[in-house]
Amino acid sequence: MIISSNSPKENFIPSITRIITALAGFQLTRALLYWILTKFHFPTGGDITNVVSLALTGLLIWIVFKPVKTVIGLYGFPKSGGKFAYYGFGLLLVILAGLNLYRDPSQLMPTIASCVIFPLFEEPIFRGWIWSRMAAALRARANELLTLIVSTVLFALWHLGYWDVVAIHVRSSTSFASLTHIMLMKMVVASIIGLLAGFLRWKTGKIYASILFHAFWNLFGR
Repeated sequence: MIISSNSPKENFIPSITRIITALAGFQLTRALLYWILTKFHFPTGGDITNVVSLALTGLLIWIVFKPVKTVIGLYGFPKSGGKFAYYGFGLLLVILAGLNLYRDPSQLMPTIASCVIFPLFEEPIFRGWIWSRMAAALRARANELLTLIVSTVLFALWHLGYWDVVAIHVRSSTSFASLTHIMLMKMVVASIIGLLAGFLRWKTGKIYASILFHAFWNLFGR
C-alpha cells in the first residue's frame, strides 16, 4: 500500500475527529445546496437537483482544499498493459449504461448521478483522502486492514447524510419507520461497497479501480 508523504502523521483520535468534522461539513454543504436548488424550483423527479448539488459540492471541496493527487489516490495511471484493463472496463461500463438508457431514457439523470457523480465525488474522499490519513495515523501492525475497516465504517455512516434526498423521493408513500429502514439498508449496502472498493485501493494503491467498481455497482444496484 502506498502512503503519500503528504499524509500527516498524527494520532488516531485527532485525525478521526478532523475527518468526521469535515464529512459533516461536506454533507451540510450538499444539503444546503440541495435545499437552495429546490427553492429555485429545480426538478427533483429526475435527480437533476441531486446531480447539480453533488457536483457543486465536489467543485467547492476541490477549490477550497486543493487536494494533492497522491493523497487522494489519483496518480500514476498505468502506462503498461494494465491501462488497457481500465479502458476495457470503462468501455464496458459505457456500453451497459447506454443499453440501459436505450431501454429507459428516463434513467438519464439517475445514471449520471450513480455512475459518474457519486463515484467521482465519494471515492477521492473515502478511498483517497480518508484512506491516506488513516494509513498515516493507525499503528503499523495490521495497518492496511484497520484502514479498510475504519474507512468502510465512515462510508456507511456517511450515507445517513443523504436522508433528505431519500425523504423527498419517497415522502408521498413512506412513513418515518420505513424511511429509517431504508437508511439502514443503505448503510448495509454502503458497507459492502466500502469493503470491496477499499480492498481494490489496498491492492492497487490508487483509486482508479475503486471508482470503476463503484460505478458498476451503482449501475446494477440502484
